[in-house]
Amino acid sequence: MENIWSVICSKAIVDQRTNIVSLIEVTDAINIESDLPPVSENPVNIGPVSLQIVSFWYRSDVEKPETGKGRSVLVGPDGQELGKHEVEIDLESMVSRNVITILPALPYIGLGYYHFRVEKMDKGEDKWIKTARLPLLLRVSPKTD
Repeated sequence: MENIWSVICSKAIVDQRTNIVSLIEVTDAINIESDLPPVSENPVNIGPVSLQIVSFWYRSDVEKPETGKGRSVLVGPDGQELGKHEVEIDLESMVSRNVITILPALPYIGLGYYHFRVEKMDKGEDKWIKTARLPLLLRVSPKTD
């Protein structure tokens, strides 16, 4: 199973007839209005945020059905893993599949560059393999009345 591409966007729309995905507002940065400090010792969920991670998965060999797992791991500016989302990827009956992860909030530990590490684990394996790294700059501005 191969991760052909992954991207962060505000919204993904999948045509049910063709399975073609449209990506709205692809981004690598978000601005949050908040009174949070520049650094937080413990993660604080901020939101709502309008972010989705969209990954396109394809069979390693188009003639051979396969399954596995995919996951997105959020890593903070200090390298700390802040959250994971795992999904089953079934390529038994389809050659390819879009996987959309909706993020209603983000754990905040400070300003700076976060990233999502996209990984896969093929069926029968016991090791996660990194397939993509998606940077996300988090900027916070004071709340306005």
